[in-house]
Amino acid sequence: MWRASRLSWKTSPATFLWLKGADQQPIDVTFQLPTGKNWTIATQLKPGQDKMVFTARDLQYLMDSPIKIGDLHWNEWTLANPDKKQFNFRIALEANTTSEDAAKFASGVEKVTRECQQVFDEFPAFDFNTYTFITGINPYVKGDGMEHRNSTVIHQPGRLNPSYVPGVFMHEFFHCWNVERIRPKTLEPFDFEKSNMSDELWFAEGFTQYYGTLISVRAGFSDVDNFAGAIAGLINTKENTPGAKRFSPVDVSRHAVYVDAGVSIDKNNYANMFTSYYTYGASVALALDMELRSRPGNLSLDDFMKATWKKFGVKDNKVN
Repeated sequence: MWRASRLSWKTSPATFLWLKGADQQPIDVTFQLPTGKNWTIATQLKPGQDKMVFTARDLQYLMDSPIKIGDLHWNEWTLANPDKKQFNFRIALEANTTSEDAAKFASGVEKVTRECQQVFDEFPAFDFNTYTFITGINPYVKGDGMEHRNSTVIHQPGRLNPSYVPGVFMHEFFHCWNVERIRPKTLEPFDFEKSNMSDELWFAEGFTQYYGTLISVRAGFSDVDNFAGAIAGLINTKENTPGAKRFSPVDVSRHAVYVDAGVSIDKNNYANMFTSYYTYGASVALALDMELRSRPGNLSLDDFMKATWKKFGVKDNKVN
Protein backbone atom coordinates (compact mmCIF):
# COMPACT_ATOMS: atom_id res chain seq x y z
CA MET A 1 0.00 0.00 0.00
CA TRP A 2 1.31 3.46 -0.82
CA ARG A 3 -0.01 6.94 -1.28
CA ALA A 4 1.29 9.97 -3.14
CA SER A 5 -0.08 13.44 -3.81
CA ARG A 6 -1.90 12.24 -6.95
CA LEU A 7 -2.54 8.56 -6.24
CA SER A 8 -3.39 5.99 -3.59
CA TRP A 9 -2.65 2.33 -4.32
CA LYS A 10 -3.86 -0.47 -2.04
CA THR A 11 -3.36 -4.22 -2.11
CA SER A 12 -6.07 -5.66 0.10
CA PRO A 13 -4.00 -8.23 2.08
CA ALA A 14 -1.63 -5.42 3.10
CA THR A 15 -4.44 -2.97 3.86
CA PHE A 16 -7.30 -4.69 5.68
CA LEU A 17 -7.54 -6.61 8.93
CA TRP A 18 -9.68 -9.72 8.93
CA LEU A 19 -11.64 -11.63 11.53
CA LYS A 20 -11.18 -15.38 11.85
CA GLY A 21 -14.47 -17.24 11.62
CA ALA A 22 -16.11 -14.53 9.53
CA ASP A 23 -14.56 -15.55 6.22
CA GLN A 24 -17.95 -16.06 4.53
CA GLN A 25 -19.47 -12.77 5.62
CA PRO A 26 -19.97 -9.92 3.09
CA ILE A 27 -17.72 -6.94 3.70
CA ASP A 28 -18.41 -3.27 2.93
CA VAL A 29 -15.54 -0.91 2.18
CA THR A 30 -16.18 2.83 2.49
CA PHE A 31 -13.80 5.40 1.02
CA GLN A 32 -13.30 9.04 1.89
CA LEU A 33 -11.59 10.90 -0.95
CA PRO A 34 -9.71 14.17 -0.45
CA THR A 35 -11.56 17.29 -1.48
CA GLY A 36 -10.39 19.41 -4.36
CA LYS A 37 -9.10 16.47 -6.41
CA ASN A 38 -10.56 14.76 -9.46
CA TRP A 39 -9.99 11.31 -8.00
CA THR A 40 -11.91 8.15 -8.91
CA ILE A 41 -11.81 4.58 -7.59
CA ALA A 42 -10.72 1.62 -9.73
CA THR A 43 -11.52 -1.81 -8.27
CA GLN A 44 -13.35 -5.06 -9.01
CA LEU A 45 -15.35 -4.71 -5.77
CA LYS A 46 -19.10 -4.44 -6.28
CA PRO A 47 -20.20 -0.79 -6.39
CA GLY A 48 -23.13 0.31 -4.25
CA GLN A 49 -25.69 3.06 -4.66
CA ASP A 50 -23.33 5.30 -2.68
CA LYS A 51 -20.34 5.89 -4.98
CA MET A 52 -17.99 5.68 -1.99
CA VAL A 53 -19.19 2.26 -0.78
CA PHE A 54 -18.11 -1.05 -2.32
CA THR A 55 -18.81 -4.64 -1.28
CA ALA A 56 -16.97 -7.96 -1.32
CA ARG A 57 -19.07 -11.10 -1.00
CA ASP A 58 -16.52 -12.69 1.37
CA LEU A 59 -12.94 -12.52 2.60
CA GLN A 60 -11.45 -14.33 -0.41
CA TYR A 61 -12.98 -11.82 -2.82
CA LEU A 62 -11.87 -8.84 -0.73
CA MET A 63 -8.29 -10.10 -0.57
CA ASP A 64 -8.35 -10.63 -4.34
CA SER A 65 -9.49 -7.04 -5.00
CA PRO A 66 -6.78 -4.40 -5.50
CA ILE A 67 -7.76 -0.74 -5.34
CA LYS A 68 -6.32 2.26 -7.14
CA ILE A 69 -7.55 5.76 -6.34
CA GLY A 70 -6.40 8.82 -8.19
CA ASP A 71 -6.64 11.03 -11.25
CA LEU A 72 -7.29 8.27 -13.78
CA HIS A 73 -8.07 8.15 -17.49
CA TRP A 74 -11.16 5.97 -17.97
CA ASN A 75 -12.22 4.26 -21.19
CA GLU A 76 -14.83 1.54 -21.70
CA TRP A 77 -16.10 -0.83 -24.37
CA THR A 78 -18.72 -3.58 -24.57
CA LEU A 79 -18.32 -7.00 -26.16
CA ALA A 80 -20.68 -9.96 -26.39
CA ASN A 81 -20.46 -13.73 -26.25
CA PRO A 82 -21.99 -15.93 -28.95
CA ASP A 83 -25.13 -16.21 -26.77
CA LYS A 84 -25.45 -12.37 -26.98
CA LYS A 85 -24.64 -11.86 -23.30
CA GLN A 86 -22.74 -8.58 -23.04
CA PHE A 87 -19.82 -7.63 -20.82
CA ASN A 88 -18.40 -4.24 -19.98
CA PHE A 89 -14.64 -3.77 -20.20
CA ARG A 90 -12.92 -0.73 -18.81
CA ILE A 91 -9.41 0.55 -18.33
CA ALA A 92 -8.42 2.93 -15.54
CA LEU A 93 -5.10 4.35 -16.67
CA GLU A 94 -2.70 6.33 -14.54
CA ALA A 95 -0.33 8.06 -16.95
CA ASN A 96 0.92 11.50 -17.88
CA THR A 97 -0.92 11.59 -21.20
CA THR A 98 -3.83 13.14 -23.05
CA SER A 99 -7.39 11.86 -23.14
CA GLU A 100 -6.98 11.20 -26.87
CA ASP A 101 -3.88 9.05 -26.41
CA ALA A 102 -5.48 7.21 -23.49
CA ALA A 103 -8.48 6.40 -25.72
CA LYS A 104 -6.18 5.20 -28.51
CA PHE A 105 -4.34 2.96 -26.09
CA ALA A 106 -7.65 1.58 -24.82
CA SER A 107 -8.63 0.65 -28.38
CA GLY A 108 -5.46 -1.43 -28.53
CA VAL A 109 -6.36 -3.19 -25.29
CA GLU A 110 -9.78 -3.89 -26.79
CA LYS A 111 -8.03 -5.77 -29.60
CA VAL A 112 -6.35 -7.91 -26.97
CA THR A 113 -9.68 -8.79 -25.36
CA ARG A 114 -11.12 -9.76 -28.73
CA GLU A 115 -8.16 -12.00 -29.62
CA CYS A 116 -8.26 -13.78 -26.27
CA GLN A 117 -11.96 -14.43 -26.69
CA GLN A 118 -11.24 -16.18 -30.00
CA VAL A 119 -9.10 -18.79 -28.23
CA PHE A 120 -11.96 -19.95 -25.96
CA ASP A 121 -14.95 -18.85 -28.12
CA GLU A 122 -16.40 -16.91 -25.19
CA PHE A 123 -15.63 -14.65 -22.27
CA PRO A 124 -16.01 -15.97 -18.73
CA ALA A 125 -19.11 -14.97 -16.78
CA PHE A 126 -17.47 -11.97 -15.13
CA ASP A 127 -19.02 -10.99 -11.82
CA PHE A 128 -21.20 -7.89 -12.22
CA ASN A 129 -20.65 -8.34 -16.01
CA THR A 130 -17.53 -6.16 -15.75
CA TYR A 131 -13.77 -6.57 -16.17
CA THR A 132 -11.32 -3.80 -15.21
CA PHE A 133 -7.75 -3.12 -16.34
CA ILE A 134 -6.15 -1.19 -13.45
CA THR A 135 -3.08 0.27 -15.09
CA GLY A 136 -0.17 2.61 -14.48
CA ILE A 137 2.43 3.56 -17.10
CA ASN A 138 5.00 5.97 -15.69
CA PRO A 139 8.80 6.28 -15.44
CA TYR A 140 8.75 5.79 -11.65
CA VAL A 141 6.92 2.47 -11.41
CA LYS A 142 8.39 -1.03 -11.43
CA GLY A 143 7.08 -3.30 -14.14
CA ASP A 144 4.73 -6.04 -12.96
CA GLY A 145 1.31 -7.56 -13.53
CA MET A 146 -1.09 -9.55 -11.40
CA GLU A 147 -4.29 -11.33 -12.33
CA HIS A 148 -7.50 -11.16 -10.32
CA ARG A 149 -10.91 -12.71 -10.87
CA ASN A 150 -12.52 -9.73 -12.59
CA SER A 151 -9.59 -7.38 -13.02
CA THR A 152 -5.85 -7.12 -13.50
CA VAL A 153 -3.26 -4.72 -12.15
CA ILE A 154 -0.51 -3.79 -14.60
CA HIS A 155 2.31 -1.34 -13.98
CA GLN A 156 4.83 -0.56 -16.69
CA PRO A 157 7.84 1.78 -16.43
CA GLY A 158 8.29 4.43 -19.11
CA ARG A 159 6.01 6.71 -21.11
CA LEU A 160 2.75 5.67 -22.71
CA ASN A 161 2.98 4.70 -26.36
CA PRO A 162 -0.67 4.88 -27.45
CA SER A 163 -0.02 2.66 -30.48
CA TYR A 164 1.57 -0.21 -28.58
CA VAL A 165 0.14 -2.59 -25.97
CA PRO A 166 2.86 -4.44 -23.97
CA GLY A 167 2.73 -8.23 -23.81
CA VAL A 168 1.88 -8.23 -20.11
CA PHE A 169 -1.67 -7.16 -21.04
CA MET A 170 -2.13 -10.30 -23.12
CA HIS A 171 -0.68 -12.47 -20.37
CA GLU A 172 -2.76 -11.04 -17.54
CA PHE A 173 -6.04 -10.96 -19.44
CA PHE A 174 -5.56 -14.57 -20.56
CA HIS A 175 -5.44 -15.43 -16.87
CA CYS A 176 -9.14 -14.64 -16.46
CA TRP A 177 -9.65 -18.03 -18.12
CA ASN A 178 -6.47 -19.89 -17.27
CA VAL A 179 -5.89 -19.80 -13.49
CA GLU A 180 -8.82 -17.67 -12.37
CA ARG A 181 -11.43 -20.18 -13.61
CA ILE A 182 -9.41 -23.10 -14.94
CA ARG A 183 -8.22 -23.15 -11.36
CA PRO A 184 -5.58 -25.40 -9.75
CA LYS A 185 -7.14 -27.22 -6.79
CA THR A 186 -3.99 -26.54 -4.77
CA LEU A 187 -4.82 -22.81 -4.75
CA GLU A 188 -8.34 -23.16 -3.34
CA PRO A 189 -9.13 -21.86 -0.86
CA PHE A 190 -6.12 -19.56 -0.62
CA ASP A 191 -4.58 -19.71 2.85
CA PHE A 192 -3.46 -16.28 4.07
CA GLU A 193 -1.59 -17.73 7.06
CA LYS A 194 0.97 -19.86 5.25
CA SER A 195 2.69 -20.33 1.89
CA ASN A 196 0.49 -21.89 -0.78
CA MET A 197 2.40 -24.49 -2.76
CA SER A 198 1.01 -25.54 -6.15
CA ASP A 199 1.89 -28.37 -8.56
CA GLU A 200 0.19 -26.78 -11.57
CA LEU A 201 1.88 -23.42 -12.13
CA TRP A 202 3.70 -24.76 -15.18
CA PHE A 203 0.25 -24.90 -16.80
CA ALA A 204 -1.34 -21.88 -15.15
CA GLU A 205 1.60 -19.56 -15.83
CA GLY A 206 3.51 -21.41 -18.54
CA PHE A 207 0.65 -21.89 -21.00
CA THR A 208 -0.42 -18.31 -20.31
CA GLN A 209 3.13 -17.15 -21.04
CA TYR A 210 3.02 -18.92 -24.42
CA TYR A 211 -0.32 -17.37 -25.32
CA GLY A 212 0.81 -13.91 -24.23
CA THR A 213 3.46 -14.02 -26.93
CA LEU A 214 1.13 -15.60 -29.50
CA ILE A 215 -1.73 -13.16 -28.94
CA SER A 216 0.65 -10.21 -29.20
CA VAL A 217 1.29 -11.31 -32.80
CA ARG A 218 -2.37 -12.01 -33.52
CA ALA A 219 -3.38 -8.58 -32.23
CA GLY A 220 -0.73 -6.85 -34.35
CA PHE A 221 1.60 -5.64 -31.58
CA SER A 222 4.45 -8.00 -32.43
CA ASP A 223 5.67 -9.69 -35.60
CA VAL A 224 6.64 -13.18 -36.70
CA ASP A 225 10.36 -12.50 -36.29
CA ASN A 226 9.89 -11.57 -32.65
CA PHE A 227 7.68 -14.60 -32.15
CA ALA A 228 10.33 -16.84 -33.70
CA GLY A 229 12.91 -15.41 -31.30
CA ALA A 230 10.62 -16.15 -28.36
CA ILE A 231 10.10 -19.70 -29.60
CA ALA A 232 13.86 -20.19 -29.89
CA GLY A 233 14.18 -19.09 -26.29
CA LEU A 234 11.59 -21.66 -25.18
CA ILE A 235 13.40 -24.45 -27.00
CA ASN A 236 16.65 -23.37 -25.38
CA THR A 237 14.93 -23.39 -21.98
CA LYS A 238 13.93 -27.03 -22.30
CA GLU A 239 17.06 -28.30 -23.99
CA ASN A 240 19.83 -26.41 -22.21
CA THR A 241 18.81 -25.21 -18.74
CA PRO A 242 19.76 -27.51 -15.85
CA GLY A 243 16.39 -27.30 -14.13
CA ALA A 244 14.38 -28.32 -17.19
CA LYS A 245 16.81 -31.14 -18.01
CA ARG A 246 16.80 -32.63 -14.50
CA PHE A 247 13.40 -31.80 -13.00
CA SER A 248 9.76 -32.00 -14.03
CA PRO A 249 7.38 -29.05 -14.53
CA VAL A 250 5.62 -30.10 -11.32
CA ASP A 251 8.91 -30.00 -9.39
CA VAL A 252 9.72 -26.44 -10.46
CA SER A 253 6.13 -25.30 -9.82
CA ARG A 254 6.51 -26.27 -6.17
CA HIS A 255 9.39 -23.82 -5.80
CA ALA A 256 7.26 -20.76 -6.54
CA VAL A 257 6.97 -19.87 -2.86
CA TYR A 258 10.75 -19.52 -2.75
CA VAL A 259 11.51 -17.81 -6.06
CA ASP A 260 8.51 -15.68 -7.06
CA ALA A 261 9.16 -12.62 -4.88
CA GLY A 262 10.28 -14.96 -2.12
CA VAL A 263 13.09 -13.64 0.07
CA SER A 264 15.65 -15.93 1.61
CA ILE A 265 19.24 -15.60 2.78
CA ASP A 266 19.80 -19.35 2.77
CA LYS A 267 22.29 -20.79 0.33
CA ASN A 268 20.71 -22.76 -2.48
CA ASN A 269 21.54 -24.68 -5.62
CA TYR A 270 18.95 -23.06 -7.86
CA ALA A 271 21.44 -22.41 -10.66
CA ASN A 272 21.61 -26.17 -11.19
CA MET A 273 18.10 -27.26 -10.26
CA PHE A 274 15.53 -24.58 -11.11
CA THR A 275 14.05 -23.37 -14.38
CA SER A 276 11.19 -20.87 -14.29
CA TYR A 277 7.81 -22.55 -14.56
CA TYR A 278 6.84 -19.66 -16.85
CA THR A 279 9.29 -20.57 -19.61
CA TYR A 280 9.36 -24.30 -18.80
CA GLY A 281 5.58 -24.45 -19.01
CA ALA A 282 5.59 -22.33 -22.15
CA SER A 283 7.98 -24.80 -23.78
CA VAL A 284 5.51 -27.60 -22.95
CA ALA A 285 2.73 -25.51 -24.52
CA LEU A 286 4.85 -25.03 -27.64
CA ALA A 287 5.56 -28.77 -27.88
CA LEU A 288 1.87 -29.62 -27.53
CA ASP A 289 0.89 -26.98 -30.09
CA MET A 290 3.42 -28.36 -32.60
CA GLU A 291 2.31 -31.94 -31.93
CA LEU A 292 -1.37 -31.12 -32.49
CA ARG A 293 -0.62 -29.19 -35.66
CA SER A 294 1.37 -32.13 -37.04
CA ARG A 295 -1.58 -34.52 -36.72
CA PRO A 296 -4.56 -34.91 -39.07
CA GLY A 297 -7.65 -32.94 -38.13
CA ASN A 298 -6.42 -29.34 -38.38
CA LEU A 299 -6.00 -29.04 -34.62
CA SER A 300 -3.91 -26.62 -32.56
CA LEU A 301 -3.40 -25.63 -28.93
CA ASP A 302 -6.47 -23.41 -29.30
CA ASP A 303 -8.60 -26.55 -29.58
CA PHE A 304 -6.96 -28.02 -26.48
CA MET A 305 -7.61 -24.82 -24.51
CA LYS A 306 -11.26 -24.76 -25.64
CA ALA A 307 -11.70 -28.35 -24.45
CA THR A 308 -9.99 -27.59 -21.13
CA TRP A 309 -12.22 -24.54 -20.68
CA LYS A 310 -15.40 -26.51 -21.34
CA LYS A 311 -14.41 -29.27 -18.91
CA PHE A 312 -12.89 -27.23 -16.06
CA GLY A 313 -13.49 -23.53 -16.58
CA VAL A 314 -17.08 -22.78 -17.53
CA LYS A 315 -18.45 -23.95 -14.19
CA ASP A 316 -15.28 -23.05 -12.27
CA ASN A 317 -14.31 -26.68 -11.68
CA LYS A 318 -10.85 -27.10 -10.17
CA VAL A 319 -8.02 -28.83 -12.02
CA ASN A 320 -6.18 -31.65 -10.26
